[in-house]
Amino acid sequence: RGIREVGVDELGILGYTPPEPPGRIPVLTYEEVLDRAARLGYSVEWGEEPPAEALARISEDVGDFYFIIDWPWEAKPFYIRRRGRLSESFDLMYRDLELSSGGTREHVRSELERNMVEKGLDPRKFEFHLKFFDYGMPPHAGFGLGLDRLMLVVTGRSNIREVVLYPRDPTRLTP
Repeated sequence: RGIREVGVDELGILGYTPPEPPGRIPVLTYEEVLDRAARLGYSVEWGEEPPAEALARISEDVGDFYFIIDWPWEAKPFYIRRRGRLSESFDLMYRDLELSSGGTREHVRSELERNMVEKGLDPRKFEFHLKFFDYGMPPHAGFGLGLDRLMLVVTGRSNIREVVLYPRDPTRLTP
């Protein structure tokens, strides 16, 4: 069976057909997302997350899967590399749901420490992390995939607790 057919019978038990593999995924800059949101009637301040409703409407135009790149640096963690007021980062979206986030990591210790201070963090509390940069850190990047969120999309469930192995809530904190 082809890759598209694997698991289709099993998903049929759930009464769900998974989304088509995206092929070429559109790439939007954060600015473009804000512009599109504004045209749809949503006002988003620079550096803020666009509302889910706006992202869902944008996905109607660009497709279910799309990337958002060039996020404001202030909206990303201290370890993401800065490029002026932007960051070298991305989010992979499925409609209004972030599936993955990643980017180029800052590899220069002095810049990393400066970023920490600007984010209100004390570099001394991160010495265990920073000491590795004293030996020279090559340029590098990374991403985190939200496996639970991906499973939510693949299975068509509406509540993430349906796809988490050990779901937690205020009355259940242990497996």
